[in-house]
Amino acid sequence: MSQSPNKSIAKARLIQARREASRRAAAALRATAPPSPLEWAYEHRRIDGKPFTLDRHLPLTQIYEDDHPFIVVMKPAQVGVSELAVTRAIHALDIGPRWWETGKLGLNVAYLFPTITALSDFSKERISGIMEESDYLSSLFSDGWDQVAFKQVGHSYLYLRGAWTNSRNTGLKTFPADVLILDEFDEMDTASVAMAEKRLRASAVRRKLYISTPTLPGTGIHEQYLMSDQHEWETPCFACHAWNTLDYFRDVRANGRDWIDWQRWDRQVLRAARWTVHCASCKAEINRCAPGRWVARNPTILDIRGYHVPSLCFPMVQLAELGVNATSPNPSRIEEFYRSDLGVPYEKGGARLTDAQLQANIDTPPVGVIWTGTTMGVDVGSRFHYRVSSQGSDGQRWVRAAGSVMSWDELDTLMRQYHVRMCVVDALPELHGCQQWASRHPGKVYRSFYPAAAAMAGQLFRPDSENMIVQVNRTMAMDKVYADTASNDVPWVRDVLADPEIMSHMQAPVRLTVTSTNGDMVAVWNHTGPDHLYHASVYDTIAYEIWRPKTRDKVPVVPGRGARGW
Repeated sequence: MSQSPNKSIAKARLIQARREASRRAAAALRATAPPSPLEWAYEHRRIDGKPFTLDRHLPLTQIYEDDHPFIVVMKPAQVGVSELAVTRAIHALDIGPRWWETGKLGLNVAYLFPTITALSDFSKERISGIMEESDYLSSLFSDGWDQVAFKQVGHSYLYLRGAWTNSRNTGLKTFPADVLILDEFDEMDTASVAMAEKRLRASAVRRKLYISTPTLPGTGIHEQYLMSDQHEWETPCFACHAWNTLDYFRDVRANGRDWIDWQRWDRQVLRAARWTVHCASCKAEINRCAPGRWVARNPTILDIRGYHVPSLCFPMVQLAELGVNATSPNPSRIEEFYRSDLGVPYEKGGARLTDAQLQANIDTPPVGVIWTGTTMGVDVGSRFHYRVSSQGSDGQRWVRAAGSVMSWDELDTLMRQYHVRMCVVDALPELHGCQQWASRHPGKVYRSFYPAAAAMAGQLFRPDSENMIVQVNRTMAMDKVYADTASNDVPWVRDVLADPEIMSHMQAPVRLTVTSTNGDMVAVWNHTGPDHLYHASVYDTIAYEIWRPKTRDKVPVVPGRGARGW
């Protein structure tokens, strides 16, 4: 039996009145409730002297507001996530007891760093910067702020600690924690992280926030993300109304061309190109920085909230710069492109030179070419493997010869035959024999050593012209040979690469990322077979680098070659 119109109207009015009463009650509750981390940031924080805003960081809005007990954030570099972690830490110190209704007067917040330098910089610079943002924030740190590893905020305490391997690093054993924040999780010692997590055992709050740029697939922050509900950011297409999880290689275009085309362009062309992002469904151009939404790909997981922060959705990320990084022949830059630019884990899977890359370097020099500036590199073993390169009269650098000889005397012959101006020779294992041979060619032969990478401080090589010794950064130098070959910057005379031994030696080194003894992720080149000719190429490259500064003004530049080299 249907209701009369009057009864239906009365019922609708009653429902509306209840809704309005609920709305007023909720508004009153919000007026008395402590502010969320985002509301607190809007009220108190100033970034670079300007009022706090997320207008250029829209994907971070939900993460600021999320009160899940365990949040992991896999991120690219420099998109504001570290600032988010700082805000949540200070918010917890300031009003955490009211936010989580613990009944306590204060909370203990532990903020961990992978290195002592990062800890010190944060303590001295970031906290100082926060104090200068407003009078309110300055007043928070009025007590006990001068200590590097400990700050007092009212009844709350901030413990700044390091998660690195050190028998004297006992700072993780001496305090209880309610909130644990790990900044650059992938660079931390796993044993120290486990020790830090135990600091939460007695807390009723137990909030954890782990943030990091990823390193290797299936490890560190990527492993944590895979165990989470896996939130991904979706961007709308206003043409077909589809939602897109942006993919760099699928959706980014240069001058309207897809990755398969523009990946081969020179970097000058890439920098000047018009860059756009397109819908995966209808291919229409979309606004990559438009308001979007977070979607959980694994919503049945409830104990870990995971976010993969996208790089393409931030206006400060320059697509042209990403394009240059994505096409670099330098393995280190490719690694950084994936991890720091895109925020995705990357394992080169044993990056090595391929048959195709080597074959692409085979060429024929111009007829009647005149060779100058000849250099040679020699790797010493049971045989003496060498590589000879020269400057052509057209200004192009060419590999003219490579192979092996059996004695120092035969190396003398090569020096005379090719009129070598500069040679770098492996000083070990025949230290005395190498020194004697070098003395037969005064001013032309540097003896080379591979010192520990830390001793080189990021330098490719360090020559000592008085003693004719050069120290070479092994990883950087091998990277350079790889880059020169992969980008076809130094072609090889056709007959040279026909030798199967040369092809084999050039493909033997494999570039891997490993964990060092102090817990850092470092790049190393390992060999899967004899690689003497690769190292001869390294020494020849260094010989050219030593010779070149003396003749830099005299060497002509070849248009069109080497635009993507180092």
